[in-house]
Amino acid sequence: MEEDEASKFWWDQPIENVKKVDELKQFKSSLEKLKAKVITQLDEIEMRESVVRHYLIEESNTQTTTETMAAAEEDRIEEGNWDALKSVP
Repeated sequence: MEEDEASKFWWDQPIENVKKVDELKQFKSSLEKLKAKVITQLDEIEMRESVVRHYLIEESNTQTTTETMAAAEEDRIEEGNWDALKSVP
């Protein structure tokens, strides 16, 4: 990039040449609003992930409990323990 091209950007110019302080203030304000929106979006994403994680853990625990109960029932049937089966809800 040539020297002339680089000097076209306001951040490459000496501070004395910046005449549009209001534009810089507006730019700063816009960046602060953007930062707040990004933080809000991240919070929402984290919340959704937390809910999904909680749901998956609950689903996994329910499935494991069901599988355990089914296996115990099969064991009782194989052992011929019919009295124990009557007590299973």
